[in-house]
Amino acid sequence: MKYKFVFLVSFLFFFQCTGFNLLYETSANGNTNPTREYATTAPLWKGGFFYHRNTTPGPIGIGAEPKFEGKACSNSYLGLFSFGNARIETAKKNGNIQKVAFVDYENTGVFAGFIYHQFCTIVKGSN
Repeated sequence: MKYKFVFLVSFLFFFQCTGFNLLYETSANGNTNPTREYATTAPLWKGGFFYHRNTTPGPIGIGAEPKFEGKACSNSYLGLFSFGNARIETAKKNGNIQKVAFVDYENTGVFAGFIYHQFCTIVKGSN
């Protein structure tokens, strides 16, 4: 029973959505993480193992002023419990935005994101 639990917990590290995904390091899978460096082990070697917070620039829209801001987040605890909605459409709705000027992504992790991981999409634009 003890070995099954250890296997299950270690298996979860292969399939994280917005956090570290071991499959990106060991196979030729496509990296679909919007903040590509966070899907690999690279952030572990940059520091911030116990607590880390970083903002990564995303795509840029055309012809919109960054007057309003909308934010949408998803959270994960122990890689077992996840909740939230970090879609761009949700962030647009939260900020009452029609035209997107640009998108940023914010990652927050505790103990390399294994204890707690938050991924936020921040949209700035006009309505």
